[in-house]
Amino acid sequence: MTAKLNSAPAEHAPPRGAEEPVLEFDDIAKSFPKPRGDEVLKVLDGVTFSVRANQFTAIVGPSGCGKSTLLQLATGLDSPSRGVVRYRGEVVTDINREIGYITQQANLFPWLTLFKNVELPLIVRDVPRGERADRVAQYLRLAGLSGFENHYPHQLSGGMQKRASIVRTLIYAPPLVVMDEPFGALDAQTRMIMHRDLLRLWEEQQQTVVFVTHDLQEAVTLADRVVLLNRPPTGVKAQVAIDLPRPRDAFEPYAMSGYVETYDRVWGMFRSEVIPDDNA
Repeated sequence: MTAKLNSAPAEHAPPRGAEEPVLEFDDIAKSFPKPRGDEVLKVLDGVTFSVRANQFTAIVGPSGCGKSTLLQLATGLDSPSRGVVRYRGEVVTDINREIGYITQQANLFPWLTLFKNVELPLIVRDVPRGERADRVAQYLRLAGLSGFENHYPHQLSGGMQKRASIVRTLIYAPPLVVMDEPFGALDAQTRMIMHRDLLRLWEEQQQTVVFVTHDLQEAVTLADRVVLLNRPPTGVKAQVAIDLPRPRDAFEPYAMSGYVETYDRVWGMFRSEVIPDDNA
């Protein structure tokens, strides 16, 4: 299905003269029917924030607050109960194929080799064969997967499968990439390796990334800005600029100048959402 984007209503149009955000959530509410009766569960209620070009934005919130739902709305896989989502100034009303979507699962095709899995988006976009081979080799090298081109997904570790799913999305250069807790199922050591690899790929490509996580340390290590969500019905609790130098050390982030102070500041804002009865 192709993307269908309609012009934003006048009352929601972005201000002229300002750089248009790549993605905007404008007063978003989302409710879901409860299993029984006519009642609904309100998850999102008045979520408003925007994402700038080439920015790495992390969305952090407690479990069940609607983080993944926001990505579904951004990609056009779902629609809000109230408010509008805009992509490049236009209201999203259908599947948006310009957005790359990386889910919690690797979702590699088991009958295709690693090379063929990563190549597939380029085939769909009619990229010439020679260029496809060069680009796949380049991205596999960036992801540390050279030498595994002819392996099938079941022959790869969980971390390797995840790297493959990321480069399969980045290789066709979507203007915006959204990632839904992509490293949540990995062990701590593999997660650090994935943080390093993702930062290296992002710094190489400078694509716009929206990264959903429940891990505050992960968010502060990776992002330019962290959007903190509160408990349902969910709104934006705070937006925090992460002014740490790049490139960043994914293995010892706490050794970076200003990291501990930045983490403590963000945690101080977010703590009551994780420990609601904490009076500290």
